[in-house]
This record gives sequence, C-alpha cells and structure tokens, in this order.
Amino acid sequence: MRSPFARWLVSGKETPTTEKYFTAANRDLIGSAFPPSRSTRGRPYRRLGTHLFTAGKNALLLRHATERELNILKKGNFSRIIYMQDDDLESIIHDPYINMEYRKRTEKFIKGFYQDICRLATDIVSPSPTIMEQYGNFHAHFLGPSMLSEPEDMSHHDYDKQFRIVFLGTRSHLQDLNMITAELADFLKNRKYSARLDTFLGKWAPPALKNLKNAHHYAPSGWMHFRRILASQRWHLALAPMRPTPTNRGRSWNKLLDHAAVGAATLHSAGACPMLDLATGGGKHGLPVDSVPGRWREILEWLASDRAMTKRLAEAGLHRARKIGNPQDTRLFWRKLLLT
Repeated sequence: MRSPFARWLVSGKETPTTEKYFTAANRDLIGSAFPPSRSTRGRPYRRLGTHLFTAGKNALLLRHATERELNILKKGNFSRIIYMQDDDLESIIHDPYINMEYRKRTEKFIKGFYQDICRLATDIVSPSPTIMEQYGNFHAHFLGPSMLSEPEDMSHHDYDKQFRIVFLGTRSHLQDLNMITAELADFLKNRKYSARLDTFLGKWAPPALKNLKNAHHYAPSGWMHFRRILASQRWHLALAPMRPTPTNRGRSWNKLLDHAAVGAATLHSAGACPMLDLATGGGKHGLPVDSVPGRWREILEWLASDRAMTKRLAEAGLHRARKIGNPQDTRLFWRKLLLT
C-alpha cells in the first residue's frame, strides 16, 4: 500500500544514527563551510560528510563511513577519532532471522571499511554496554539516543474511538513481529471495527496480517520521511516484540522514544533487550510481556478495553522518554567529549 504520508518526503543526508545521537541536539553548532562564513562562525562542529564531523583536532564518525570520509580520517592527523556504533554488527550477520539483504550489506561493511575504522578509532560511543564490551582497546562512553519529537498533548486517547496500534519496526524486526502474529491476528479479527493495526512493512508484512481489513501495511520509507511521520502521526499502543537474540540484546531503548513520539504506550518482550527493560522500569513506563502463549493477546484485550489505562501508560512512557532522551544531555555529552 502506498503511504498516505508521501507528501512529507524530503531530501536530506541524515541517517537515524547521525540524527538521534548527534545532529538533532547540536544543529545550531554544526557548520559545513570552509573557510567559515558569517553564518557558520562560532559553530565548533564541522560536517565533512554524511557520517563524519570534526571539532578541532577531534573527529567523530557515526556508524558508517564512505571512502572519502575514511581518507579524511587517514590524512587528518587527528588527536582522537571517536566512533559511534548503535548496533551489534557481528550478531546481525549471524542472525538467520534477519533478512539476507541487510545481513549481506552489514557483512560487506564489516569486511571492508569497518576494518579501517577499527584501526583508526581511539574511542567508542554506544547506547549498549553489550556493544561497548566488544571494543576492549577503545576508550568507551555510554550515550543513549536523543528524543527527536514529542506530541503536543495526549488528547487522541480521549477522542479517537478506534484503538490504533502501530508496529514501527523495519524489515530487520520482521521475525520479531512474526513471534506474536497469530495472537495479534486473532485480536484484530475479534475487533474488526474497534481496533486497527498499522505497520511500515509493505509487501513484507506477515501473511496472517495482510488480508485483514483493519491492518494497513504502508511501504517502507527513508529516514527523513519516517521521522516526519513520527512527528505528526498519533497512535494509542505501539508494539516491540523481540526475540531473545544477541542482536536484540545489543539494541538501545530507542523504541520507547519512538513510541512516546507518536503518543503511544509501549508493549515489549520482557528480557530480550536489557536497555529497553531498564527504560520501561518493569512496567512503570511501558509493559514488558512474558513469553507465555496467549499473553500478548491477553494484554491487547485488556488495554483495548481500558483506554484510560492505556493513556496513563502512554503518559508515563512520554515522561520517561523526555528524561532519558533529553537533547540537552546529548549536547552536553558531546561538548565534554569533543570540545574539552
């Protein structure tokens, strides 16, 4: 299904990693002109590529690199080269449940530019202790993702009669969704008119959910398009099922921030992602769901029937997201690491 949000497509060079961990919190401090123009004077960070930034003799590379960016790092005589990585790359390429295309891209990166990055970098920044442990020779620093947007209010919980559920995961999370597909499909069939599911999986949506009239599967979109959806659309409940895999153990608490951005309460698999468990506080700011047959269906029915509880849970998630994803904390983190 073609996304109705297509009118918000914009061009841009941001990636989820660059924006969540650096540029959104520091946009007014980043310049790209050399020599500095009046408009960029007083901005301590320079953008030299999609993934590469510098601050004096320090360089920051976020997740990936182009050949040009690597050449700059090799020739730049930098005092420190800080590498920011938010995924467990080795686990991704060995995870048989992640789509092969993504695994091959990741493997190509690991065998190629990533080797140069590891030889050049002095520091690692990551939102997961699991990932940080893999870079034993680096100076390690923890940084969670920054919250990019939030709803003006939670009034959609009061006036929307239809219970709107969303799965914001990409294809790399498809098998996580498959884990609960049968229960989710039964729930939607039982509530043909009172509940609705939205995904952004397009043709890759699970077959059991494809033919349901109250399940809509929009085509996957680029990051800037998706970011605008997060900032403008509202749902009541967001799902983050996760298999207990090394890949998911290395993930951040980002799902809570995405769910808070769309005004939704969070349901997630208990124990699969330690950082998300920490963020939701054992049920205070989102509900962890045990891997017991029928449990997802049970909780879906409960929250669809108790909309006041869903709203309270969404509000608690938003409060928590504001605290752990405060852009000012991100801004201070980089100031201390890059400018002192």
